[in-house]
Amino acid sequence: MTQKEYSIIATINEEGLDNSMWGMSNATLDASYYGCNKKEELPPHIYIYGDDNTTYGRRMDELLRNGYDRKFYLDKFSTEFICFFWLDPKTL
Repeated sequence: MTQKEYSIIATINEEGLDNSMWGMSNATLDASYYGCNKKEELPPHIYIYGDDNTTYGRRMDELLRNGYDRKFYLDKFSTEFICFFWLDPKTL
């Protein structure tokens, strides 16, 4: 596990997100698998569901605003999103 991956998981635990709000996959998946309206192939990743109307702690807020590798809104009228953080292939 890299420092980046550890920091993401530590932030998730600090925020108290349950398994319905985050997870990880070591497979290459299409973004539509997560309910996104885009078809885009994603490398192995950690994902976090969020909402622009939710107040998060400072570290989680930073992570969901700036720390992601790819972010999709679930539809064009929604404030709900999913952020993806790529995993280092050497750690899989």
